[in-house]
Amino acid sequence: MSNSDLPSKEQDLSAAKELFLRHYTEEEITSIYELARLSFETADYKRSEIVCAGLIAVAPTFIPAFLLMAILQAFNSNFDRAIEFAQEVLKLDSANIEAQVLVASVYLNLSNYTMAGTILGEIAERLRRGHEISPVLRRFYEVQLARFEAR
Repeated sequence: MSNSDLPSKEQDLSAAKELFLRHYTEEEITSIYELARLSFETADYKRSEIVCAGLIAVAPTFIPAFLLMAILQAFNSNFDRAIEFAQEVLKLDSANIEAQVLVASVYLNLSNYTMAGTILGEIAERLRRGHEISPVLRRFYEVQLARFEAR
């Protein structure tokens, strides 16, 4: 058997990840996410980031982990990484307003008012068409809109 017949490291990791994921139920993944969220809420950001990274590795379509990781990156002023994680959410769910508001907020932090304004305008249009969002998310959106208008 030659080396070319052997699976590559990436194939081994991919297979291991699939096997690992199959051993977690949706309930278990949600429970692990709750640990990440609780760690975040108690200001244990490093632990939250580690748990989120693990979740993303084994559940690459679990949107809450990507959103929390984006928030963690923004808190740590890793704005480019925050945008990357939020954009991963938008690849999975292009209608995710939470990710859009987060990206707009980061662009405001970067003084990229053109991108922030475009995103805030898209969100405003969706809200005018009757898209429902939570009161907390609406308030966060309104704060970002005020930041944009006050620039």
